[in-house]
Amino acid sequence: MSIRDHYGVPHIYAQDLRGLYYGYGYAVAQDRLYQMEMARRSSNGTVAQVLGKGYLEADKATRSNFDPASIRAQLQALPADDRQIFEGYAAGFNARIKEVLADKSRLLPIEFVEEGFEPAPWSAEDVANIWVGLILNRFFAGTQEVANLQLLERLKASRGDLIGQQLYDADALA
Repeated sequence: MSIRDHYGVPHIYAQDLRGLYYGYGYAVAQDRLYQMEMARRSSNGTVAQVLGKGYLEADKATRSNFDPASIRAQLQALPADDRQIFEGYAAGFNARIKEVLADKSRLLPIEFVEEGFEPAPWSAEDVANIWVGLILNRFFAGTQEVANLQLLERLKASRGDLIGQQLYDADALA
């Protein structure tokens, strides 16, 4: 059960972990359906499907840096209680999507109308992938790791290990 206080903040009450995250997913979908749909598409590399060709390069970069099968395998490797977090969140999110699509004229956020698409159902993998994507984007430039290693190797090959490392480190600090 989710109750909103006079500030609009959801307070979620549940009998179990899955129910708690169901309520959380539902509340987030109420407040941020479009934002989360775009976060999912950004994490999955599918923005161009709804916003056009201008996003193809970003989608290609995203798809080259993650493996959906790995996310799926990691979810399956979690203890059942931990999987309930992702599954509950997705189920709550989907419950809100179902309500929105049943009453589009009143509930569908205007951004979907303006861009000409609707939210799609979520999976536990979508939830996990968003959080992985957010962590990768926030804490390191994962797309540069291979290029950085190649630069370091070239510097070491042309200048020797010590000087190559020093040049690389100096460039990294610049």
